[in-house]
Amino acid sequence: MIKYRQWHKDGKPVPAWYYWGYLTVEEYKGTFSEPLDNGEPSFAFIGKENAEGREIYVGDLFRLSKTSNSIAEVYFDKRSAGYRVRVNGEMQFDKTYPITWILREQVIGNVHENPELLKRK
Repeated sequence: MIKYRQWHKDGKPVPAWYYWGYLTVEEYKGTFSEPLDNGEPSFAFIGKENAEGREIYVGDLFRLSKTSNSIAEVYFDKRSAGYRVRVNGEMQFDKTYPITWILREQVIGNVHENPELLKRK
């Protein structure tokens, strides 16, 4: 399954996520759906779920219980060609972590709906 989500306003006061890609979900019967042409970025499903069973996407944010007030963000790292976690916006490779580091943590938001979480340090 290759799946993405994209912010979708559709004239509604509260935006929602639009899911697209090659979905294997029964109701789509394996068809490919296109992204919306609305100028909004798409966020990839990384193929993993957290301990609560919630799908994890690029841009999801986690509060780290290991380091009190730190916020971790899932991103795609071109250098390692894989998904990694940056803490409090850190981009230096040796200060980022493999995705398995946050699988037991709780998703608290994402960069699109909760940008204020990234500003906290």
